[in-house]
Amino acid sequence: MTKKFDYEFVKNEPKRIRVICRYKETYGCPWMLFASPVKNKKGIEIKRFIAAQLRPVLKVRPEIHPKDVQKEFLTRYGLRLEYSKIWWGKERAQEAMYGFSYESYDQLRWYEQKVKETNPGSYICIDQNEGKFRRLFICYAACIISFLNGCRPLLFLDETFLKDRYKGTFRSAIAYDGDQGIFPLASKLKALGMKSKDTKVLGNLLQSACYKYTIAEWNDYMKDIYEMSPAAYKIAINYSPEHWANAFFPGIRLTIADIC
Repeated sequence: MTKKFDYEFVKNEPKRIRVICRYKETYGCPWMLFASPVKNKKGIEIKRFIAAQLRPVLKVRPEIHPKDVQKEFLTRYGLRLEYSKIWWGKERAQEAMYGFSYESYDQLRWYEQKVKETNPGSYICIDQNEGKFRRLFICYAACIISFLNGCRPLLFLDETFLKDRYKGTFRSAIAYDGDQGIFPLASKLKALGMKSKDTKVLGNLLQSACYKYTIAEWNDYMKDIYEMSPAAYKIAINYSPEHWANAFFPGIRLTIADIC
């Protein structure tokens, strides 16, 4: 209305209003506005404006925080929006751009079948508990063959936390090839079912435990992990500390001075 935009009402009812561009058919204009009455208040509230405006922002800045969005909406549109509305608007925008998270997990069975069909010899395992996803491990046959024939017998592990609503982790195993290049070997996806803040704290504790050279120091950090999450402690122990913790490393450590 402010900019004298030509529009038409698709629906104009007591409980909902939907408006589109008058030239939608002629020029394929995607503009659309949806509004409904506010409970216990007079007037209506636009429902899909936030998500629509956030899509181009998320393409450039996918990690933008709701608080930053609040400031941007206030500066650009003069709107003071509640944090919860910004958060849900971001969720809807991400779902519109990338699809629903639960649908992606549901497609893993199809993906497992296609990997085995198109890349025979690959190892892919989906672990479930009563139909509920727990974890996924993938190692493609092409990567296995290449690692055995062209890489050093040494693996490096890296992990990042997923920021969808299920708060899982994604871990990858990489190696060095003959040209000193990074070679991806395998990846693992695990659903933690924890808050992102908690998984970040656990990750920092586990990383600290990895670098400790004495068992006493290692025990201190593992005790903290156990008190915070017995399940996380059990997972870490099951991975055999001698494979990832300095305190239990069975080989002879070499320093730079030894190598020189």
